[in-house]
Amino acid sequence: MKQLFFKRKKDKKNNSVQDWMPITDINNGIIYRKDNCITTVISLKPINLKLLSEEEIKNIIRGLTKTLNGFLLNMQWLTLNKPVDLDSYMSHLESLVKQTLDINKKKLLKSYMKQAVEMALGGAALTKHCYMLLEFESVNSIEYLAKNTSIELCNSLTALGLQAEYCDDQQIIELLFTFNNPIHSSFEKQPNKYDDYLSPILGG
Repeated sequence: MKQLFFKRKKDKKNNSVQDWMPITDINNGIIYRKDNCITTVISLKPINLKLLSEEEIKNIIRGLTKTLNGFLLNMQWLTLNKPVDLDSYMSHLESLVKQTLDINKKKLLKSYMKQAVEMALGGAALTKHCYMLLEFESVNSIEYLAKNTSIELCNSLTALGLQAEYCDDQQIIELLFTFNNPIHSSFEKQPNKYDDYLSPILGG
């Protein structure tokens, strides 16, 4: 996992992100890597096995094993804890604070806002996200093959009752941001694919 997302070169100083990230581009749901391989990402929503019977659990395991054996792919599994997005909740509380004239109610709402911030910064408000990373070697028409194979696997997983989704560019960017910035991701927004690009500024 670290080999895919994070590689630091010790023999250089003042490297920009482009220097130590083994990724050259993200486009059309595909990660292009410096080793001429590409990677696609499938997002999986975790399921609570405690809500299923033993027979249902066995069926999912058997089906998953059969499905994965049918795809001869290099794959990695990744689980990340992402902070809950509290922006809408905070905005709602802020609007209530502005609207109310009751001093006690204002104090109560502000205490709720403070509690929400502390939960976000302290890592108490987290959601678990699971991913499959599929690796393809660089050959002619590899992008077409990689995307179609990934979508086919995604559909097979969905047929088993799992919630699988082929990740687009923005979802991949959010995944990379959370993986490389686990602390900052609790209060700092992930970059948007369509934001203006800023060239790296390196000191003398």
